[in-house]
This record gives sequence, structure tokens and C-alpha cells, in this order.
Amino acid sequence: MKKRIVCIVVSLMFLLTSLTFSVATHNESGPVLEVRILTGFQFPNPSFRVDNIGDETAHNIKLTDITVNGSILYNNREMKIADEMEPSDWDISSANSWFIGYGVFSMVLTVTCDEGVFYSDKTNGLIIGPFMFIL
Repeated sequence: MKKRIVCIVVSLMFLLTSLTFSVATHNESGPVLEVRILTGFQFPNPSFRVDNIGDETAHNIKLTDITVNGSILYNNREMKIADEMEPSDWDISSANSWFIGYGVFSMVLTVTCDEGVFYSDKTNGLIIGPFMFIL
């Protein structure tokens, strides 16, 4: 019985020393943008939320790209979201184009700022005419 306990303890010691633990930290300074496409019913275009989770102000925040796979007609135009966004600020915006289509789709939105930071979010949904349900 003692041998089993000693073997288990030694095995656990070797196992725990072989594991590496990492802690997620934000070491870079500057703005960090995060975009989330809002879920649920949308009409006639998708809404999204942009957060600055960094430690510096982001300037000239823009929606620069919308990529859609599916049977959807839309006009992709660059859109200014805000002149500047302080750390921990957020904004909710909608794309400046109607979306019309039928069936399932996938969509990627990309947001950028003057500091060279960009962030994208991908989602799936269903569209019937101008009515969207985003998952």
C-alpha cells in the first residue's frame, strides 16, 4: 500500500513539473480594438460593438471591410465609427448599407484605426429579404 502511494505521489510530481503554465497578460501598450457582431434579429443591416480594451486612445476608428459568403446583395463602403476612442470606451454602430438576400450566410467585419490596429469578428446567420437573424 505504501509503495502505491509513493508511486502515485512521484508520478504526480513528475507530471506537474512537466506541465507549463502561462498567464495571459497584455504586454503591449497602445490601443487594442475588439469588435463583436450583435446577435439576434437585425433589419436592414448588421449592428456591431467596438471596444478599446487597450491602454491608449485609438484615433480615426473605421469599419474597413465586410466580407459575406452567401446569397446577399450589399454595398461594402468604408465607414467612420469614431474620431477617437479612449481606453475602456465602446461604441455600437450599424453598417451603412442595406443587406438583402435569401438563405444562410457567414460574415466577417474588420475594424481598424490610425495606430495600425485591426480586429475582425466572424458570425453566421439567416437572411430573408432585408430581415436577418444573426447567430
